[in-house]
Amino acid sequence: MQPRSLRIGVLALILLLTIPAALAQQEPSSLYSGIYRVNSIDIELKGNGIVDVTQELVVDKPEARILLPKTSELEILDSRGKLEYESDLIYDEQVVTFNPRSYFPESDGKVWISYTSDHLTHKSGSVWTLMFSSLATSAHTEVEVIFPPGTKILDLRSDAPRYPANLSSPLSMYPQDSQFSVDCDYEVEETEGGSIPVELIIIAIVIIMAAISLVVMVSKGRKKDQGTETKEQKAATPEDEKEEQEAPPEATEGKRGIKESVLNMLDEREKEIIGVIEGSGEDEITQAYIYKTTGIPKASLSDIIKRLESRNIIESTPEGRTKWIKLKKWVFN
Repeated sequence: MQPRSLRIGVLALILLLTIPAALAQQEPSSLYSGIYRVNSIDIELKGNGIVDVTQELVVDKPEARILLPKTSELEILDSRGKLEYESDLIYDEQVVTFNPRSYFPESDGKVWISYTSDHLTHKSGSVWTLMFSSLATSAHTEVEVIFPPGTKILDLRSDAPRYPANLSSPLSMYPQDSQFSVDCDYEVEETEGGSIPVELIIIAIVIIMAAISLVVMVSKGRKKDQGTETKEQKAATPEDEKEEQEAPPEATEGKRGIKESVLNMLDEREKEIIGVIEGSGEDEITQAYIYKTTGIPKASLSDIIKRLESRNIIESTPEGRTKWIKLKKWVFN
């Protein structure tokens, strides 16, 4: 009985080892399904080799599957929010399966996949190498690669046309095939650091102490002024109050600010976006400007913009590939 049990155990072990190998040998295209189109791929590299990737897809089936690198953080969104997914790991890659709530052509079928990975880069000496591949849509997908500040791009190997031609960041690429890949060598310049002179530390402390003293003095002065105003208000005649109430509307014009009732129903990221729009000094700004200013991932930003628009707080106007955003008039004081 023992030899037979041993043979069964060995066969089971061989089977377990060959299944992942068989999956790994499949053609990449066979590991994708339900994906009608890839609109964009945004790749942002950090100085430590970590890579943030956001892909905008259009799905056309109730179940979709995509091959991704091994990730530490993965989020899949559609226009209604987060989607559940299943992931099967194959060495340093994973096959991710998810079920969109709507799909093309019944709706726009857009899905955003965002993830963070440390399996897309490796370092030799001072030179980093990025190796990335993905499904693409020929003559449609736009790839943007953002390198860390101070990066020197040494070499880039890819069949996709690129802009600009002089290898500077951000770099835009335009795949002409159903599979996109890029292999890039780059160096990140290290900023020169050093100890801060003692004299500068002392000056900074003096300035901070002076600022604190000034704030305390101003605060005390305001409290005194408020006490005086309270006494004067108590002594005010009904005629004075009537004159204040009848003051012309021009006296309050030009005062802009978001209504407190509007701010109270926003979360922190929504407030940040509203603040960027209001603080720009313009009637409307682009969604790209909000992305650059806030650093919110594009997929999450698009979701928040749609949410604010559905609540009639903002209005978006597409103009080609650019989307203009402005605040509705009713949200102001």
